[in-house]
Amino acid sequence: MDWYKEKGKMDMKKRTIVAVIAGIAIMSVCAACGNKTVVNTDTTDKTQDTQQIANPWEEYDDVEKAAKAAGFDMVVPEHVDGYTDKTISVMDNRLIQVEFSNGDSEYICFRKCAISDGESDISGDFNEYSFTEKTEINKNLVTMKGDAGKVKVAVWSDGTYNYSIDSAELLTENNMTEFVAQLK
Repeated sequence: MDWYKEKGKMDMKKRTIVAVIAGIAIMSVCAACGNKTVVNTDTTDKTQDTQQIANPWEEYDDVEKAAKAAGFDMVVPEHVDGYTDKTISVMDNRLIQVEFSNGDSEYICFRKCAISDGESDISGDFNEYSFTEKTEINKNLVTMKGDAGKVKVAVWSDGTYNYSIDSAELLTENNMTEFVAQLK
């Protein structure tokens, strides 16, 4: 029986050694997988389209320079109470935008562009509002949209140009009417 015990001990040692060696081999293979280098043997040209859409907006220091780029004049208020920043830009040499902001998310945006392709609402705001009303200001029919009796967007055309005023804050109808009268 001693012989069987010795043989059992020997088999146990062999199994332990084999298990340790197998574990080391598995760990070596796993480590090698982490440093794997893939060689691309496919010789077909797989160039990716890395072109980005160009920004259509170009900023200007003043309205006169923007008007020159767009090819038409624009008259807007020099400043708007409560708004300290003024950004003037032109999109695709055809639309002038003057935005007054206060550094937060509040803004009032004035836009003007020559009529083309049947565009009439150049505000960029196509939300649904609780009221839409039309009123005449300076012989132009102006569409005002808003909520709770206040106005968020005004759009109109004078037959040659389209105009819009969009405000982050709801404005009284009187305030919006004053802004519409000033935008030319």
